[in-house]
Amino acid sequence: GKPRAQALSTPFTHVVVTFKAPPQPFAAVLQRQESDDAPWQTISRGVSGSSRLVDANPPQNRSSRYRLVWQTENGSEGNPSEPVEVRW
Repeated sequence: GKPRAQALSTPFTHVVVTFKAPPQPFAAVLQRQESDDAPWQTISRGVSGSSRLVDANPPQNRSSRYRLVWQTENGSEGNPSEPVEVRW
């Protein structure tokens, strides 16, 4: 499903992305896109057993899109989730 994302400014600017935790044996990969024509960048990889990831260093342009990809133990990635946009 589509993740949810929230920008927080305390104690520093960061974005918290929440989602339904991937079923075993899958892991979550968080990706960020800084503009419509920019490539997707991997922010966090191989997270399992969690339903929350943090982008501790979001871009200075004050807007980003985030999506999740499930990853298998051997590194194969599934289809990305629908992206969610965050502004701060």
